[in-house]
Amino acid sequence: MSAAAPEKHVSPRGCLKSRRSKLLASLVVFIVILAAVIPPVVVTSLRKKHNNSMGPKSKVFVPLYVYPAPGAWSPLEDVYVSPFPFSPERTPPDPPSRFSKPNLIPSTRISTHPDVNFTVVINPGNGPGPNSLPDANYTREIPKLSAYSNVRLLGYVHTTYAQRNISLVRKDIETYAAWPKQSSNQSLAVRGIFFDETPQAYSSHSLTYLQNLTDLVKGLDGLGSEPFVVHNPGAIPDSRYLDTADSTVVFEETYSTFQERNGAKLFTAIPDSNRTQLCAVIHSVPDSVEGSDLRGFVKEVRKVADEVFITHLSTDYYASFGTKWAEFVDLMAA
Repeated sequence: MSAAAPEKHVSPRGCLKSRRSKLLASLVVFIVILAAVIPPVVVTSLRKKHNNSMGPKSKVFVPLYVYPAPGAWSPLEDVYVSPFPFSPERTPPDPPSRFSKPNLIPSTRISTHPDVNFTVVINPGNGPGPNSLPDANYTREIPKLSAYSNVRLLGYVHTTYAQRNISLVRKDIETYAAWPKQSSNQSLAVRGIFFDETPQAYSSHSLTYLQNLTDLVKGLDGLGSEPFVVHNPGAIPDSRYLDTADSTVVFEETYSTFQERNGAKLFTAIPDSNRTQLCAVIHSVPDSVEGSDLRGFVKEVRKVADEVFITHLSTDYYASFGTKWAEFVDLMAA
């Protein structure tokens, strides 16, 4: 047998080291627990934030083919100036004057959502009308809309798929451009042209036709410093036309047609395009599409189109406003 080993004594310093080790071990365990718990919370929070996001901003596109009898444009103006929920029976207050005292200006949608932009198309008479100026109702209402910095007014002109006599089209454009001078009112003005019935199928004649009209719009005085051009083929055109406009309506159809054609995939499949060039006009949305369903639908369209018009109306959808109009605009502001 070997000799017994000498007895070892534990020193106070050894005890101290042991306690420190335990504390360090506890701290490590605590950190591990935090590492396991906090990231899921953060991820969940970020996920919620991401899910609540409506994606890229888009402009509210409004084909305003409503004749401006007194009060007829109130639902549109109400979206701009009302601090209260939409009510079709209520006449909104006058837009705040730039001379108003700040403490007298109500809390308006403009101040609440200053980054919501509206592209509004007016159509006095299948174009500017036969006279040098539109009638008194238009000359009264147009300046109210053009006074807002986030409203861009466009004048309606049809091209009959690039078959209309181009001199007549030019005359319509020049008539709009002359409104401020003819009326001696700089607020009676549009800031670009909406060309309806533009072609889908390519031809060199049509391309030259559209490019000449765009060049005219961009070069005319009276249409603002940056005239805006929109084409409306109503469907996806040959992509060679896209650069002759600032925006193109590549979808003007019902909600059900949008779903049948795989919705947003339509837009992403357009060659040589990006969302800033595209506009979507969707009508006949079922009344059942509301709340979170409507929010999801607006979000889907906003991802692929820089200008959006969505309405639940299935008739007269450009000549009146639906009961969910304000809800749609609020979602565009989100």
